[in-house]
Order: sequence, then C-alpha cells, then structure tokens
Amino acid sequence: MSADPSQTAEAAPATGLPLYARPWPMAFAAIALAVIAELLVFEKTAAGIVAIWWRSETYTHGFLVIPIAIWLMWRDRQVLQRIAPRPDPWALLPLALVGFGWLLGEFASVNTVKQLALVGMLPVTFWLLAGRVLARAWIFPLAFTLLSVPVGDFMVPTLMSHTADATVWLLQRTGIPVYREGLDFMLPSGHWSVAEACSGIRYLIASFTLGCLGAYLMYRGLWRRLAFVSASILLPIIANWLRAYMIVMIGHLSGMTLAVGVDHIIYGWLFFGLVMLLLFWIGGFWREDGDAASPSAEGRATARGSRLDGGPPRRQAVALGLFALLSLAVTAMWPVYGAWSTGATGPAAVGGLRLAALPAGWQRGEPFTGWTPGFQHYTHSLQSFFLDARGRPLGLSVMLYADQTPESELISWGNTLVGQKRDHGRLLAHGGATVSTAGGPARVNLARVSTDRDELAVAYVYWVDGRYTSSRLTAKLLALRSRLLAQSDAGALVAVYAPDPPDGSGGRVAEDALAAMLPALSRELDAAIGLKHE
Repeated sequence: MSADPSQTAEAAPATGLPLYARPWPMAFAAIALAVIAELLVFEKTAAGIVAIWWRSETYTHGFLVIPIAIWLMWRDRQVLQRIAPRPDPWALLPLALVGFGWLLGEFASVNTVKQLALVGMLPVTFWLLAGRVLARAWIFPLAFTLLSVPVGDFMVPTLMSHTADATVWLLQRTGIPVYREGLDFMLPSGHWSVAEACSGIRYLIASFTLGCLGAYLMYRGLWRRLAFVSASILLPIIANWLRAYMIVMIGHLSGMTLAVGVDHIIYGWLFFGLVMLLLFWIGGFWREDGDAASPSAEGRATARGSRLDGGPPRRQAVALGLFALLSLAVTAMWPVYGAWSTGATGPAAVGGLRLAALPAGWQRGEPFTGWTPGFQHYTHSLQSFFLDARGRPLGLSVMLYADQTPESELISWGNTLVGQKRDHGRLLAHGGATVSTAGGPARVNLARVSTDRDELAVAYVYWVDGRYTSSRLTAKLLALRSRLLAQSDAGALVAVYAPDPPDGSGGRVAEDALAAMLPALSRELDAAIGLKHE
C-alpha cells in the first residue's frame, strides 16, 4: 500500500510531548494570556462593553459574538495541521496604532472608539503571536469579533427622521390627512410620535450581524457575500418603515385601541422575524456551500502550500513569550500616557461664571420662558435674561464643562437642545447662519424649539479651549488636541434664545444677540478657568 503524499506534510501528533513542545497549544496559551492581560489593563473599557450588552436589548447579541467566532475557528481547525505558529513582528505596528486609537477615544471621551480599539487589539494580538498565515486563514472569525462592539447609537436620530418621513409619505399616499411637526404627526384618529424604539436600530444591527454570518457560511464568492450583506442592511430599514406605517394604520383603523402600547413592539419583532426568514430563504437560492468538500475547505485552501517551520520547541516558546510581553507593553503604554497627561493637566480652577459687561443699550430683564437647553452633567451654568437696545426679550444659557470626563462632557449623544427624551421641548427646525462679530464672520447654529408654552428661536455655538465653533466634530477635535498636549479641555455651550413669532423673525434677533455677546462671553469663560490667550 502506497502512502498518500498529501499526508506527509501534516504535522505528526504530539499528544505525548510536554506543553512547550506542542506548537499550537503553546501558541494558543500565549495568545490567551496576552488577551487576558490586555483585558485587565483596559478593564474599565471591557466592563463598559459587557455592561451595555447586559442592559441594552439592542446589543445583547454581543454575548454570542465571541463564542460564534471561536466556533468558526474550530470549524476550520484542519488548517492547523499544515502550518506552525510563527510570531509576526510586523503586527506590532498595527497593534500600536490600535492602542493609540484607544488613547484618542479616551481623551475625546468617545466610548465607542475605545471599545472598538480594545476589541480590535484581540485579532491583532492573535496575528502577532500565531502568524500572518493563520490570521489570513481565519480572517473572518477574527473580524467577526468586532461586531461585539456596541456601536450604532449615532444612527438613531437619522433613522428616526427617515422613519417619520417614510411613514408620513405612505399615509399621504393612502389618502389619510397628516399634520407633521418634527418627529410628531397628527391623524384624525390620534397623535403619533417616532420614538427611539421606532428607529429600527435594533432590527438593523441584528440583521447586519446575521447577514455577515450567513454570507460567510452560505457563499464562497466575494460579490455574493457583499450582495447578501448589503441586503441585510437595506431590507430591515425598508421593513421598519413598513412596520411603522402598518402600526399607525392598525391604530387608525381600530380607533386607537390596537397597536398603541407594548403590543406594537411585539408586532414589530414578529414582522422582523418574517423579514429575516424571507432574506435567508431568498439568499438560499444562490448558496455555494453545498459543493464544498467540508466546512473547512476555504481555510485549507488559504493555507495550502503555506506550511511554516516554527523552529525548535524551546526557541518557539521563548519567541512566543517575548512577543506576548511586547504586545502587553505596546498596548499598556497608552493608558500610562493617558494617566500622566491627566495628572499633568490637573483639575481646572473654575472661578465664578458671570456676565459682568452687557452690550451697549442692553439691560437686565425678567424671565419669559422656563426653557433651558437639554444638556446635562455640566460643571457650572449661567442663566440670564435681557432686553436688547430695542427692548426685545432675550435669554442666555451657558453650560460649562470644566474637566470633561465620560460622565461629564460637552459633546455627547445625550446632549442636545431638547434632550434625547425631548423633555426640553420639540425641535422643529435646525440649520446654520453666518454672523458678523468683532473678530470677523462666525458660523453659528440656529434652531426653532417648541415648548408647552411658546416657540423659541435659539442661536448657539460651542466654546472649547478659547475658541468658538458651530461644529460638534470640531469641538470634539479641539478637546482632543488639548488633552493630547496635556492642556485644559474645558468646553461650554453658549445659547441665546428669543420668542419666535409666526413670521420667524426671532431667528434674526437671536443671531444678532449671540454675535453681540460672544466677545464678552469669551473673556468670561477664559477667566472662569484661568485661560490666557494672546
């Protein structure tokens, strides 16, 4: 009987050898220890991810992502018979970049960036210690771990707006009269509002996760995989629009007795289940896994002809230990620098926040509204009312964040004019305008807010490190720059508001008032935290 040539390249069983002489158990032990060490170094970030999995139904699937990734690797385990572990020093560079990304997220107080960076360290550490050949063969399971990061909340406002647009459009095509005001709309039968739960973010994230997994398991070709993943993104968005429309129709036709409470959430999940069944049923017509010799065919094809000799067992053990320590050093240096930078900056010495000087012809006035911006967890605030030179009433709100932390930061998802729960009124319109100031033209934000008592025109900007900006992104970047340079990252919201009559003239009043107050407010804010600018 002749020997099969294909079997001669496979590694011989090593079950009787000590651990240090068995290449892959030794390599996986080093990877596990390195990953555990990284999780301990970034314990707060890791705990934050798990806490979100636990409390948010949107991201509960995160508990399953890592086990699924491990199962996918086990499914293609035959690839281990053809290669040996060889640490790849080139992986130290992306590992350092991912660690720097964590530092940027820490300084900018963006939890999503920190969490993405932490989870991104895990596959890169695997690449570093196992080698590029195995990392390439298992690239999908390693990349799949990134889906455990609870990211997606930034899409909620956009999804809510599009859901309201689609629902109103479908109702109008049905012949039902609709009056819309922001995310609220009125039908003859009752009042409806597009809340966060109606955005469809849960359906979208769940569908995308299932779509990625299904595309990998069912198809071999790149284009079919991309097409299936694209369908898993578009289909739940369109399905959510139809779901919202059908729920409103059920409520309207039933005289607001059905689909107006928790039952419409149940209808939504049932509808989503049918949509997922439809997606996989249609996708099954083009599946390509039936002709594969085994589930691990792709993994073996990737590694075919790539057998590497890892060298003597003791040398392998030394190399794995050295690179495991290097991985820990490269990742741990960033939180060390972050702690040093925070200590070097020190807490801001905040003085009194006040407005001593008023523009010419202005005087103090009486409160004309109880509205305040929906910003929270600020360090200090200033609320004042004035009459401008023409006797028109104005309100001023300044929210100062002297030392920004994840719990107290100027730019965050929850900090908006009306708050995420809209307990500070309803946002009717939002835009921008350019005003003339003593320092030249400046861009400001302009919004129209409706409260229970009145409608207000609000002009506002952000102040960070002695500069004004209308952009949330620019405000974040300015704070990040200050933290990287070990300087104060203090920031503030500055908002001026005026009653807005039906003709919309209040917007111009608020713009002019904000432009007139910016120089004095800048001096006051600088003085409040001890900043000095040339």
